Amino acid sequence: MKIIFKEDSRDKVFKNMFGQVVTLPEEYNADSTLYDDVQPIGDVKCTCYTVCDIAEDQDNVEYDILDLWNRIISNPTGAEPREPLSQAVNVGLLPKGKTERVKRWNSYWRADIGLKDPFDNVRSALYMAQSPVGVATYWYDNWVNETVLTLGKNPLNGHMYSAEGWKLIGGIPHLIIEAWIGRKVFMNRQVFNQAMKPFGMQSWVLSTSDIDTKRKRTILELIRDTCLNVIIKLKELIVLKEQEVPIVKQETKNDILYKTALRLLNTDASPKDMVDDDVACVDTLNNIYKTAFGTEISRNVVSTIALYDILVKDKRFYRTTEPIKGTIILCVTGTGNGKMLGHVGIQGIHKIISNDSTTGLLKDRYSYQTWHDRYVKLGGFKMHFFNLI
Repeated sequence: MKIIFKEDSRDKVFKNMFGQVVTLPEEYNADSTLYDDVQPIGDVKCTCYTVCDIAEDQDNVEYDILDLWNRIISNPTGAEPREPLSQAVNVGLLPKGKTERVKRWNSYWRADIGLKDPFDNVRSALYMAQSPVGVATYWYDNWVNETVLTLGKNPLNGHMYSAEGWKLIGGIPHLIIEAWIGRKVFMNRQVFNQAMKPFGMQSWVLSTSDIDTKRKRTILELIRDTCLNVIIKLKELIVLKEQEVPIVKQETKNDILYKTALRLLNTDASPKDMVDDDVACVDTLNNIYKTAFGTEISRNVVSTIALYDILVKDKRFYRTTEPIKGTIILCVTGTGNGKMLGHVGIQGIHKIISNDSTTGLLKDRYSYQTWHDRYVKLGGFKMHFFNLI
């Protein structure tokens, strides 16, 4: 979920060509009804997720993220946002299930520069283009567990996401943000403007206008960009230095829970059979927790409904939006579309470990994607994530 920040004076400014909206509607949403992808743990393709999402919302056609990623310059930590934007303009995007790319984008434009503050500059460009806008900023630690985002505190990494419109929350306009975390989040003016302050934080419109996307930088612009990019790099190095941890990392409770589940894999983790094996997922988790820490999550808790209530209130656990190794993943019975019961498991390195209702054994048969496909797309559940303190 990291991107590479750079400054480039060749960026054309949306306001300079199209002007700005003086009066904006109270609410506006350019999002389509297409499924929003969820970015897996460790995935660094957020720039391509964003560009494809913008194009999908414009065309109501799903585009191939991996095809775009394979065509851009990148490294193991991510890519610079202009890479996929330029590929969309110069080569096009590949609709899923097709063999020929669609080439209908002729330019991309900076959306955060104009006569107003960044919040209204982006809203104006979004409204005039009738399209979501790509945004690149740091993603902060306090945003992990928030839906209505508050002022960013400690930057975790760089991230690119879509601003798809805005809505009123408590009478105040908030940008609607799709950040590939399985749910929408919302930014008010103060939060967004603060996020856009550091060098390198930018926003773009992917435009279908018939305009040349290339122009040469002057010597002064090249010098300016070089200086700003050195500043950006130094700031990133400072952030990384502050976040350094000792080489010998202390084992967390998440690590212990995962290792215990791994040790019990392919065994009956709820041998007392307090409930039938086909609905024993909560009892299984309770026994894994007791094996790991010597005490239960709660005595005789057997339903996902009761488990959710405990995890929300119990100070031994806290909510998160991005599962890591040892995260408890919970879908609560009664909150889906009625096609199936809920389920609970423990996130592993590659698979989710949970009770197999057909055998009563602890298995790792789900990946994050197959769990999401079954319980979210098919079952209509929301995925809740809890880490251990």
